[in-house]
Amino acid sequence: MYANGGDASGIFPTDGCLGQAGWSTDRMAQEAEKYGGKVMSVSSVRVNHGSDGITNQVIFSTNRGEVTISGTNFYKAFNLRAPGAIHLTSGLFNIERK
Repeated sequence: MYANGGDASGIFPTDGCLGQAGWSTDRMAQEAEKYGGKVMSVSSVRVNHGSDGITNQVIFSTNRGEVTISGTNFYKAFNLRAPGAIHLTSGLFNIERK
């Protein structure tokens, strides 16, 4: 949704910390339907790093198949929606499963 130029006006934390509440998970799902549907499960994730010191791609294996997001768009969308002090501080990041 974010990468395809969709409405991103509600993609921020739901706790109202920015003066208004972000979209609920139901509203996020409605918006996702406009762009191929919501992702219900992620079985794995991997990242591709470039020689320029940034994350180029984030690739998710999902119930919808493989979903690839540019590193830049993941960085922006994650930081818009992340709660509290959780955020990515640079364009070079990794994702690990706990």
